[in-house]
Amino acid sequence: MNFEKYANSKYYTLFDTLFKLIVINLLLFITCSFGLIIFTFMPALIASLIIIINIIRKKEFPLFLTFWKVFKKEYIKAQKTFIILVCTGIIIFLSLYYYYSNMSLSTYYLIAFYFMLLITIIFIMTCLHVVPVYVHFPNLKPLKIIKNALIISIGFLFQSIILILVNVIFFILVYFFDFLMALVPFVLLSALIYLSYMIIANKYNRLSDIEVLNLDKYLE
Repeated sequence: MNFEKYANSKYYTLFDTLFKLIVINLLLFITCSFGLIIFTFMPALIASLIIIINIIRKKEFPLFLTFWKVFKKEYIKAQKTFIILVCTGIIIFLSLYYYYSNMSLSTYYLIAFYFMLLITIIFIMTCLHVVPVYVHFPNLKPLKIIKNALIISIGFLFQSIILILVNVIFFILVYFFDFLMALVPFVLLSALIYLSYMIIANKYNRLSDIEVLNLDKYLE
C-alpha cells in the first residue's frame, strides 16, 4: 500500500485524531488529578481546547510540550477566571437552594425560586462558553471573559441549549454505564471537549481572527 495515499486517507485522519484525543485526555486527567481539580482544572481545560482546535485545523505540533507550555503560560489568568466562576456559582446555587427550601411558605419564595432557576441555567450556559471565549479572545481579562461568555451564550441560544443537552446526556450515560466510566481517564473527556467545540466552532470563527490560536506564541 502506498503510505502517502494511506496517510491522506480518512481512516488515517480518524485514527490519528483519536490517538491525539487519547493523549490530550490523559494529560488533562493526570493534570487535574495532581492538582486536586481546583488548582489545575481551568488551565488544563484551556490547554486541551487550544490543542484540539489546532488538531481540527490540521496543524502539526508536539502534544506534550504544547500542553505544558499553554498550561504554564495561562495558569494565573485561568485560575483567576475559575475562582470568579466558582464564587459566583456558590452564591447562585445557595440562593437557589434557599428559595427551593422555602417556596412552600409563600408565593414570593415560589417566584424567587423560578427566577433563580432561570439565573442558574444562564450561569451554566455562561460556564460552557467561558473557555471558548478565553481561547478565541486571548486579550480579555477574567471579568470581561465571563461577561462576553454571558452575552454569547444568550446570543447563540440554540447552540447553548445543545451544549447543555450534550453535556447532560454525557454525564447520564457515564453514570449509568460502568464501562463508560472506565473510559473517562482515557478518551471521553477530550471527546466531549471536541464534540462541544464542534457545535459552536462556526459561530466563534466568525467572531474572532483565526490567527489568534497560533501556537507560535506558546512554543517560542
